[in-house]
Amino acid sequence: MKLTLKQLRVFDEVARSGSVSKAAERLNVTQSAASMSLRDLEGHLDSKIFHRSGKKLILNEYGRWLRHQVHDLLDRARHIEEGRQAGNLRGHLLVGASSTIANYLLPGLVTGFVEQNPNVAVDLSVDNSERIIDGLVSLSIDLGYIEGSCDNNTLRLTPWREDQLVILAAPHHALSSQRPIALSDLALHPWILREPGSGTREVFSRALQGKTEPLQVQLELGNSEAIKQSLKTGTALGCLSRLTVKGELERGELVEISVPELVLNRTLYMVTRIDAFRSPLIDEFVAHVMESPSVPSM
Repeated sequence: MKLTLKQLRVFDEVARSGSVSKAAERLNVTQSAASMSLRDLEGHLDSKIFHRSGKKLILNEYGRWLRHQVHDLLDRARHIEEGRQAGNLRGHLLVGASSTIANYLLPGLVTGFVEQNPNVAVDLSVDNSERIIDGLVSLSIDLGYIEGSCDNNTLRLTPWREDQLVILAAPHHALSSQRPIALSDLALHPWILREPGSGTREVFSRALQGKTEPLQVQLELGNSEAIKQSLKTGTALGCLSRLTVKGELERGELVEISVPELVLNRTLYMVTRIDAFRSPLIDEFVAHVMESPSVPSM
């Protein structure tokens, strides 16, 4: 018996979902056919690929290695099957982006790309930088865009945009009339911040490290919109990307607190796997996003 693409596709989908039934549904085959393909593959390789935990299947050490090989091979097979006519890309791209990028930078660029390439679908998922990195490592996404750093040696960071974080408060806040303020004043007030693992939180924490007393973190929230709404009606300070609060600052709903001692500039990055196959679809999407002359208006 020889390896077949069907077996490899079943394996890849089971690895993605952890379930034979979910893989069968996604591949539009019966559960028994998917189970048989998986058994045949393990028999051919003479090795178990998954740990079984009830109905949940989890890749073992050999399975994790195998999936990286299979993922690239299936990408190449899809490219061959779909073909590529001149100026007519085809395929389905999975992109993960952290909150600021996904909500304020990528939507217009993704829309423009899909309009130019009607046979392309792009799924844009939103998560914090840490989980975007995990998604690339586990092969659940093709490309990532993050706001923080990355020290995983299987991934490549490519600078994409420059950004700046700002300290924010409601107009009625005690510090709103004191401009500028000292770094030491920041520890005297409660804070509402992004959750650990977000790029915004990482940059902010690194900028403050060793320069002030520990902050009074009153609340941690998973997205910028929730933080903005909380700041407007409360007495806490916050820190967000200038991109996310452009409208609120212009309308006077929030005010920027100037702290000259604090440098909050950062680089936004595109992240890719070093060892992954780069299809023409990925290359064209990357070029479209990288070469965009300006940040989309908000």
